[in-house]
Amino acid sequence: MTYLLADVGGTNSRLALGDPSGLRAGTLARFRNDDFAGFEPLVSRYLEMQGRPGIDAACIAVAGPVGNCEARLTNRDWSFPRDRLGAVTGTRRVLLVNDLAMLARAMPHIRPQPVHVPDLAAPDGQFLVIGIGTGFNVSLARHDGGGLTVLAAEAGHASLPGSVLSRFAASLGETRGGFRSIESCFSGRGLERLFHRVSGRQMDAREILRRASSADPAVERAVTLFASALGDLSRDLSALYLPRGGLVFAGSVSVGILNCGTAREAFLKVFLRDPDHLPPPHEIAISLVTEDAAALWGCLGHIHETLAR
Repeated sequence: MTYLLADVGGTNSRLALGDPSGLRAGTLARFRNDDFAGFEPLVSRYLEMQGRPGIDAACIAVAGPVGNCEARLTNRDWSFPRDRLGAVTGTRRVLLVNDLAMLARAMPHIRPQPVHVPDLAAPDGQFLVIGIGTGFNVSLARHDGGGLTVLAAEAGHASLPGSVLSRFAASLGETRGGFRSIESCFSGRGLERLFHRVSGRQMDAREILRRASSADPAVERAVTLFASALGDLSRDLSALYLPRGGLVFAGSVSVGILNCGTAREAFLKVFLRDPDHLPPPHEIAISLVTEDAAALWGCLGHIHETLAR
């Protein structure tokens, strides 16, 4: 059995082949979406690179809403019709899934990097994956009866909570600072917008994160404000989802922020304040996914579960 696994974000796509034993060594490839007119030519290129193997099933994780027969990227005008993808891959078994849901499903197969380790973690298997990259989303998951239940969401389209708006009012001198939705702030473009608001300069999110530990005061202010606001948001998400099993961050912006010492300290200072908050923040483990192929492991697990039904 040969499976095609794909994790399609707004900026990059990652593909690999898998089988019942796991991901196949040497098949992982990463592509810039800007180099392709759509996902179909991208997957055709990948399959050519792999020698056109016969595909028994495909699982495509998409950073956007997923319907029964089609999915769409939120931050790029790409569609994923199940029938056309079946023609390109050569299999009728094409599974379209949400990318954050697949990250949550991957947790049993990967080891996230610890950010905060509580003295006494709550014995609850419910955890929340928070993805911040080109866009923003979350997925709630729970270990239950030997299995893993994973729920999809489109949280990036929700409005910013009052805690974040209050911080921007105090720091930027206005209520919203030009931000409307959660994703408009907590994403690569949101970081760029925040940097422009505090400095009057334009800078790419990757460059901001690259300079996060430098002596540039404008970068430090923007990154620290972003991290503090992320602490506010994470407290609100904890109250909404009760992730006593932990918060798991993923995505390029999450990695850049939480791997920067000053930004991580700013985030934890806000998140851990007020121990009487429910659920108690100091009891919630926080970790960071750094493995590039993480969602592909989730896709592999989803195929195994689907074929076993």
